[in-house]
Amino acid sequence: MNDNINYYELLGIKKDATPEEIKKAYRIQAKKWHPDLNKDKKASEISKKLNEAKETLLNEEKRKDYDSYLEKITNSKYETLKEKESKQSNSYQKNYSQSNNNYSQETYTKWEYFITYLKYYQTPIFRKILATILVIIETIICGTLQIINYLLALILCYTSNLISYIFSLIIVIYILVLIISIIANYSSSPQTIYDWILVILTIILCGTIIVIPEFILKFLIEKMPIYLSNLNIYLFKKAVGYKEYKN
Repeated sequence: MNDNINYYELLGIKKDATPEEIKKAYRIQAKKWHPDLNKDKKASEISKKLNEAKETLLNEEKRKDYDSYLEKITNSKYETLKEKESKQSNSYQKNYSQSNNNYSQETYTKWEYFITYLKYYQTPIFRKILATILVIIETIICGTLQIINYLLALILCYTSNLISYIFSLIIVIYILVLIISIIANYSSSPQTIYDWILVILTIILCGTIIVIPEFILKFLIEKMPIYLSNLNIYLFKKAVGYKEYKN
């Protein structure tokens, strides 16, 4: 059996074609490729294959074996293609990783730059001493700010829900007391527009306090580390006299 021949494609039919469809397709293709009518050099060979296709597909057992054979060939080709794609993917990931490693090796950290500055930069010794003092000071300041930011975020992480709960409870109690005082017509109940404005402002203030901790916590976790990092870089550049050179 020739691996390159698919009988279904040769006859131009689907894999679930009925015997009647197979016979009809065979008659059309046999007439088209008959050596007496078609002068193509491959006409004789194709005509023989058409006979093989008809004989195989019209026999239930042979067709079942042939379908199993096609499925095996298809799976084999798929696994080969999958293995090839996997090798290409691994090769790409390896090259990408090496590229990233090369890039990271060429990138200076703050302290690598500072050591290079102290060793090789042609600046007066007193300027390097001053730069060292300033770098130590800015590192302590920025490090302290980072610690404070972390502690604040940690405190808010554990207390924001408690704060929200407490002020929610305060609002509920305040509204209940307000309703009771209005119904009972106490002298402390709001009487004027100014009193009602104070009531509304009090409720708004408590409601704002409920949501503020969440916003502050999000700011401390997502934004503040970036600001502190930028501040650290800015102060470091000022300490060593770093200048941006534009092309």
